[in-house]
Amino acid sequence: MHMTIIEVTKKLNFSINLTAETLKQFQPEVFFTRINDKWSPAEQAQHLVLSIKPLFLAYSLPKIGLRLLFGKPNRPTRSYEHLLEKYHTKLAAGATASSAYVPKQLKTGTSPEAVIKTFVDTHQKLIVKINNWKDEDLDRYLLPHPLLGKITLREMLYFTDFHILHHNDLIHKIYLP
Repeated sequence: MHMTIIEVTKKLNFSINLTAETLKQFQPEVFFTRINDKWSPAEQAQHLVLSIKPLFLAYSLPKIGLRLLFGKPNRPTRSYEHLLEKYHTKLAAGATASSAYVPKQLKTGTSPEAVIKTFVDTHQKLIVKINNWKDEDLDRYLLPHPLLGKITLREMLYFTDFHILHHNDLIHKIYLP
């Protein structure tokens, strides 16, 4: 059984809030600092914002536009767990973020609070877009994913949730061992 829009947005809200709370734990000098050439907490947050920006357009397009651009699914929507497994397989094989999703060096004087607010607000705006869709339509349309290929709109929501949690875990492993 797949998660409904209500269930997946509830899960997304939990993951967004959990990650925001993680990000709030850092003093500015740590928040913006890389350790062992790994993205700083600020860069992790910025990456998550960059990664969902294309979804604003996707969830705003008319359904016919999505169909014309990306075709229609030729298989049932995968479960959250199955999609997570596929993503972890790609990561284990060495997959990394493509250049469009690599965070830029933030300007001096940027506050951690502003970065965190952008992270939360951007994700909340996506949730508003998602709630304009009918639940059954999430399995009828596809979007391209840079690592996973074409996936259904529901699968993209699943990915968005565990992508947030993946980066929250990375912040913990690097900065809060």
